[in-house]
Amino acid sequence: MEASLEDTRSSGSSVSGGSLSSVTQMSAIKYLQITEKLDLAQSLPAEMVTDSGGGNATADDVAQFLWTPEQREKLLDSVLASASPDFHLETGALPHMEVKKDVELGNETYCIKMEYWNNKEYKMFFAIPARCVFQWYAKGCAIKVYSQPVPWDFYITLELQKRLNSDFDQSFSENCSCYLYQDGCAIVHRDTNCFTLRDILRDRKFITKEILFLVVHDLLHVVEKLHKAEIVHGDLRPEVLFLGDRICDAFSDEEVPNALKIVDFSHSLDLRVLPQVSLPYNFPTAQTPHGQQLLAESSLPYQVDLVGIADVVHLMLFGDHIQVYQENSIWKICQNLSETPDSDFWSKLFERILNAGGKSTVPLLRELREEISEMFDSSFKERLLFTLTAVGETFLLVNFQ
Repeated sequence: MEASLEDTRSSGSSVSGGSLSSVTQMSAIKYLQITEKLDLAQSLPAEMVTDSGGGNATADDVAQFLWTPEQREKLLDSVLASASPDFHLETGALPHMEVKKDVELGNETYCIKMEYWNNKEYKMFFAIPARCVFQWYAKGCAIKVYSQPVPWDFYITLELQKRLNSDFDQSFSENCSCYLYQDGCAIVHRDTNCFTLRDILRDRKFITKEILFLVVHDLLHVVEKLHKAEIVHGDLRPEVLFLGDRICDAFSDEEVPNALKIVDFSHSLDLRVLPQVSLPYNFPTAQTPHGQQLLAESSLPYQVDLVGIADVVHLMLFGDHIQVYQENSIWKICQNLSETPDSDFWSKLFERILNAGGKSTVPLLRELREEISEMFDSSFKERLLFTLTAVGETFLLVNFQ
């Protein structure tokens, strides 16, 4: 890490012919300063220099530069060791992890119970501490494993905690640790329910009006917080939206827990690093059929998450991905909302989200969320409690044998 940091500092003063250009194959940057505390707001390249081909490097070039694991590693090396007591620098190689096997991370041994997703860059598992002999509930640890020593999720979580202060709550990982190895890293998110929104969608009997409004309210709220902290998620979908205690725990206090939790930030972008960047197509949401229709090169990065929200809401309402068309320059969904309960609100939500243009997303998300909050009267809460009890009882006993 010391060598990597030293290399980054030296590269900052002269990268046009150095190792960074060979890694990124892009225009040189005049400087990339990384301080000891790595205030990323200060690491935005102030100027771009002309490359050997005569062209100017753009903010998008820098964005592409920062998407690479190599550059993320350089950005993170100087902060993580001193940034948090939950950061642990380990010796040797990243332990192999697979379902039904035990793995040791730090001073704790975990039993891997299931795998959420798996690709060449990262995996996500659910595990419980091996010392818990009798596991009769659905809460344990989400363990994110990166194939490279670049704990981006951990960095984003630290930044959210710093920037949101009291607004940082159970919407995110309040108890996570990072274990950095020579060839990869593992991030342990404790006190996480094993279910995601995908589990709700598999059994549509759970998607009552009350559950629908509760989930959408919390989805709007968590994205509002992300955008307030100048973070774009970039990959909002049911599989990455973990269910909070409000849904999974039939005995939870409605005033405390959240309905959703986000711990995965694989494709997130910190716009305090690149405030001027236009839409980078590295976002998975931008690569979907509806994303390709709704998002243009001139779209603001925040709009990517609005498209993600629209698709999640559409999945909950209709059970399939959103399809859109344009009429008189207005984007509309192909599905007929007229026979849907509360169609006026859903029509407003889709129209405003799909046609946000360059408007600030935080006020938009707040207004829609507050409109849902007004529906939470006493009778609504009674019906919601009845539904949550049924859902919670279903999720309460999990067979992890």
